[in-house]
Amino acid sequence: MCIQLRRLGDILLTTPAISYLKKQYPQASIDYLSEPIGKLALQKNPNLNDVLIYDSKNPIGEIKRIRSKKYDVIFDFMGNPRTAVLSRLSSAKLRVGFPHHARSFFYNLKPVKAKKPEYNGLRKVRLIQAWLNKLGQPTPEPMFIRPQLFLTDEDEKYAQEWIKEQNMGSSPFVVLAPASRIPTRRWGPDGFRDLGLDLYRKMNIKVYYAWGPSEEGLIQSIRDGYENELKMLPATNIRQMAAIIKRAQFVVSLDSGVMHIAVAMNTSTVTIYGPTRPIDWNPSLTDEAPTVQNEIVQVQNLDCLGCHLNECPIGHYCMKRLSKDDVFRFCEQILVKEAK
Repeated sequence: MCIQLRRLGDILLTTPAISYLKKQYPQASIDYLSEPIGKLALQKNPNLNDVLIYDSKNPIGEIKRIRSKKYDVIFDFMGNPRTAVLSRLSSAKLRVGFPHHARSFFYNLKPVKAKKPEYNGLRKVRLIQAWLNKLGQPTPEPMFIRPQLFLTDEDEKYAQEWIKEQNMGSSPFVVLAPASRIPTRRWGPDGFRDLGLDLYRKMNIKVYYAWGPSEEGLIQSIRDGYENELKMLPATNIRQMAAIIKRAQFVVSLDSGVMHIAVAMNTSTVTIYGPTRPIDWNPSLTDEAPTVQNEIVQVQNLDCLGCHLNECPIGHYCMKRLSKDDVFRFCEQILVKEAK
């Protein structure tokens, strides 16, 4: 069984590891434990036998359910205290997790700590390789480490009908995703508004803002006074949003779940980074999709980049010093390249 309880991006980043496991060990029957968002993100994944919904209000019941399944191996991709305890009490013979100074006790098999930072899609594959090494199986480097999300015909139809309702025909459009649950990762709403206006006015391209639960107010504040130029996507689930993003020219986002959806859909991205490191999250550092552009936007000459802090003690310069023109330049590059 694989465990990643929450966070859309992190769930999607486990899919290369699941694919790798199934390829290297085809006889494996693989279950996945997650909260409801995982059920939606992993629907139709051909490498999974079942996706179990974790009930956070009944942890004892969840432990009993997991033990009743008699799993041979647990892969804990999340590695927080809750999932470490679930792994330890699962009754599985092998519990595979990342080395962590406070939680290593909960696992009896851990990969060797990487000597240098790695893309998180690849880092999760290392758990599978640790287990295969234990079995004496070959562990070739994965050929594919980009996240995967498998759309249904219903998802595709939803996006097609939405485009028809917008009277777009074959006109290009872009998706901007300004929301983040972590304050230090946010670029100001003024920046996203001005960027959207530049794309609409200078590049003659339609602009739509993506949003999720509790984010509608942010989008309305960005569009205030510019509703005819700046549009918003309809209320969607993540699969419907993915189907729309699949048809977009590119996506501009923070380091967030929307970026990982776009990567899974092979849609070009422009991602704004500050407190997180592109090497950990940005797929442009791999060469699996040469026709897709995954651009990185960061301020320059700032020593605290990649601090991983959720609160900034010095003024949030990594985002405040980033101008609309800095981001627009990368958007323009994508449009020029894709027009050739």
